[in-house]
Amino acid sequence: MLREVGAGVRSAAEARVREVFSRHGVLQPRWNWALHRVEDGEHVVTPDGWWEHLGVALQIDSMAFHLTPAAYKRTQRLQRRLGVFDVPFLPIAPADVFDDEQGFVAQVRAFLATHHDHRPSPDLFARPPA
Repeated sequence: MLREVGAGVRSAAEARVREVFSRHGVLQPRWNWALHRVEDGEHVVTPDGWWEHLGVALQIDSMAFHLTPAAYKRTQRLQRRLGVFDVPFLPIAPADVFDDEQGFVAQVRAFLATHHDHRPSPDLFARPPA
């Protein structure tokens, strides 16, 4: 558990994905790094996973925590902010990992390969979790 916290992981779903990535040799994103605007330091968004060298994100959205009206609005706001700053993101549900681990890993690898030449927005900088 301490290793997970030290890696920035904040949920059981993130810990599971981190474990799957380790087992399959998938490059670990930076977990829960906050993205801020360079211009004024304003917090923009904190994706669950952030591959800084590509400027792409992973977002784990469980039904249990994202289907209330308020949670759905927060999720939509996060996705819009990622889009405004040209941050491609891969949305996943925790069940995706449990139901088809091999398929999940293949999708993550395909996502990273598709964006291999994408670069982070020059308008953003990332900070590790506090």
